[in-house]
Amino acid sequence: RVLRPVAALARDAEAGAAGGAGLAGQPLGEASTIHEFEFLRERIANAHAALHQRAEDARRNAEALAISERRHRALAEAGALVLWRSTPDGRLIAAAGWESLTGQPEPEALGCGWAGRVHPDERGRVTGALGHIASGHREIDVEFRLSTAGGGWRWVRVRGVLIDEPGQEWVGALEDVDERRRAEAHVAHLAHHDPLTQLPNRTRLRERLVDALGHVREGARAAVLCLDLDRFKHVNDSLGHPAGDALLVAVTHRLTHVVREGDTVARMGGDEFAIVQTGLASPRDAEVLAERIVNTLGAPYELNGHQVSIGASVGIVHAPSADADPDRLMACADMALYCAKQAGRGGYRTFSPDMDARLQGRRDTERELARALARNEFEVSYEPVVNVRFGSICAYEAKVHWQHPQRGPIELAEVSGLADEIGVLRPLGDWILRQACLDAAAWPGDVRVAVDITTGQLEDAAFPGIVAVALQRSGLPAARLELEVGEHALADGAERVLDALHRLKALGVRLAIDHFGSSRSALGCLRSFPFDKVKIEESFVRQMGVDKEGDAMVRALTALCDTLGVASAASGVDAQAQLDLLSDEECVEVQGRLFGRALRASDVVRQFAQAGEGPWAPRSG
Repeated sequence: RVLRPVAALARDAEAGAAGGAGLAGQPLGEASTIHEFEFLRERIANAHAALHQRAEDARRNAEALAISERRHRALAEAGALVLWRSTPDGRLIAAAGWESLTGQPEPEALGCGWAGRVHPDERGRVTGALGHIASGHREIDVEFRLSTAGGGWRWVRVRGVLIDEPGQEWVGALEDVDERRRAEAHVAHLAHHDPLTQLPNRTRLRERLVDALGHVREGARAAVLCLDLDRFKHVNDSLGHPAGDALLVAVTHRLTHVVREGDTVARMGGDEFAIVQTGLASPRDAEVLAERIVNTLGAPYELNGHQVSIGASVGIVHAPSADADPDRLMACADMALYCAKQAGRGGYRTFSPDMDARLQGRRDTERELARALARNEFEVSYEPVVNVRFGSICAYEAKVHWQHPQRGPIELAEVSGLADEIGVLRPLGDWILRQACLDAAAWPGDVRVAVDITTGQLEDAAFPGIVAVALQRSGLPAARLELEVGEHALADGAERVLDALHRLKALGVRLAIDHFGSSRSALGCLRSFPFDKVKIEESFVRQMGVDKEGDAMVRALTALCDTLGVASAASGVDAQAQLDLLSDEECVEVQGRLFGRALRASDVVRQFAQAGEGPWAPRSG
């Protein structure tokens, strides 16, 4: 009887250690007093040890939980996360890190305070996500913008899950995704905008054109204007690409200020721009805009201390109906632009149906021209150049015709612009040079051959080497090759052109400037480049004997050449009266219809064989 209370105590201790209820009051079996006491002692000791272990485990769990909580709160306060808890209807209970992320005190976000800080554009999205929760969804994942204390907006991503506990609490994290969203927006912007000017690109312009055509259905008028810059390439080449980029930005600034609100200005690439004009009261509105563009872009620009003048040509097409093909409209505007450039640049043209046939003809010509060189359809003939003092032929200038299979001979000047656009002019120019050297090598004496070279050839660092190879393979002495450079290629003295001329001069070839006097840069050309001959602008020659201005210009230019020790020359001499006037002004060399038509290479050789026959026979020695 004495040990029964002790036994009950042991059972209670064991039950406590096991987490169960006490067993006091249960009967104890019979046993010897000493053994029973020892047995009870061991049971009490074991129970005590078990209780101690449970307490230690609880302490460790509490410590780990505290550490985890401190870590999460530190992460939240660092601004990377907001750890939140809320009721199923979206009322925040806690939002650790809210202040670090938004700059606003956490209490202001609790309850429904956070909802008032959602960006208006995303409130519908957030309301929809909460509606999904109300309909039984157990997870949430939504992105939206939150207002910050500084008055800005920050993109966040909210993710959370429903916890199956009494009260059904939601827990989750609100993550700062503003940097990612901005990067995505930047990539999307680049996909639809030009990175230099920040204008919409071709893709975005087409989208705006489609929208504009939708409004045409409602009775509004729309038009497309395509434009490109005149003389931009010269600025880019002479002053460098940074100056060219600065010019494009300046042009963009002017364009965006001449259009109306609602119109779209886009950069199509290079120096080409386009405008979708909407809400026109009449077709004349597009022409008025084109006139403003030509006048505005034609005013001088200041670029790093250089005053630059360019121009613009514009093509216009009106949208005839809402179902018009946007790609077709762009093609028509481009055709009108082409016609504007062909008419002399610095103007505009409106598309008309007859341009369509011309566009198709141009495409056919492009295809044929691209194949012409490989098919040996180009032919070189030679126009005699006469030395006025000796009265004999001193040189022949290479003239090129395209022997078109259906249209017959076409002068290269008629298609040179198109050939340049499609990349044919440069290889064609090299072929003309090689052929002229081969032909001239068969001529006796010191008669020269003159060959026109293009701006593209001069700007190619490899061109002097191409000339050297042509001379070597043909056996033509360098002094008998004369390269003629148009004055327009020399304006402002581009460094690459100047370097090429010096390298060509080092080969021993002669250099001539063509169309001299056609621009205000003429005198600068003579100061900057080592020319052997100057060919006076042909329009001045044609005015000789007709008006005093023509006579005065030729007189001044020949006198200037004589003073500088440069040979003067004139082309387009078709009448004896012109020759007499040029002879009086001591012009050194002349050429034109007065001295005969251009000859094939074989005819030139035959002419040498008949030397001495005729008033302008070539000198053979």
